[in-house]
Amino acid sequence: MRAEKLFDMARQLVSPGDVRSYEYAIELYLQGLRIEPDNVVGHGELRELSLKRLAEGGKPLSLFDKMKLTAARASGPDATTRMLAAEKLLAYEPGNREWMLDLLKHAQAGGFVATEAWIQSILDRSRP
Repeated sequence: MRAEKLFDMARQLVSPGDVRSYEYAIELYLQGLRIEPDNVVGHGELRELSLKRLAEGGKPLSLFDKMKLTAARASGPDATTRMLAAEKLLAYEPGNREWMLDLLKHAQAGGFVATEAWIQSILDRSRP
């Protein structure tokens, strides 16, 4: 239930043209997904938000933030941490197949079957 509250806050926060609100909403979705890592609705809404953010001119992560997340997705303490690090990278670069594949790998490692199927379907649709 706490995850849904975070998702609701993120939904209410986003206003078109305000990239900062998108970034805060991304954080709220990630906090909710830490509580419910296999919540496909949350993953899907985060993906939609990231695509809108990109369309409105949202910038990529800073090099420093990208390096921290890259390290976390490789050596985080558990599959959930590694999956969410890949998902945050993906939220800022929604077309990056490397992040999608990492999200898939860590969803599999964590036993998040619904998330695994969700990201696999996106990968299948995004094949070049």
